[in-house]
Amino acid sequence: MPFDVDTHTFLRTAQALALAGALLEIVVGVRALRSAPQLKYFRMRRQRTLKGWRALFWAVGLVGLSFFLGGPAIPLADRVLPPTPTPSLTPTITPTPTITLTPTI
Repeated sequence: MPFDVDTHTFLRTAQALALAGALLEIVVGVRALRSAPQLKYFRMRRQRTLKGWRALFWAVGLVGLSFFLGGPAIPLADRVLPPTPTPSLTPTITPTPTITLTPTI
């Protein structure tokens, strides 16, 4: 089942998904960093803190990816995948048939 999506729509959708993922990673990272000091054991605190910083690192990467997808990726995609002409109706040589009135007596 092929999708008829142009590259600009694809890049905008990928940019929106990257921003949504970055927002999710920010929420996960902040929650992990805020809950880490409440843990009793050192290793669990360290693992939770590491998880929070890792999530924030991924969020920064996803924000950078979204800026790339919104800016330099569009001309780059047009250079790699040039836009194809869209099919359109071409005029025909023969005229279009019209209804003609028949004479009545």
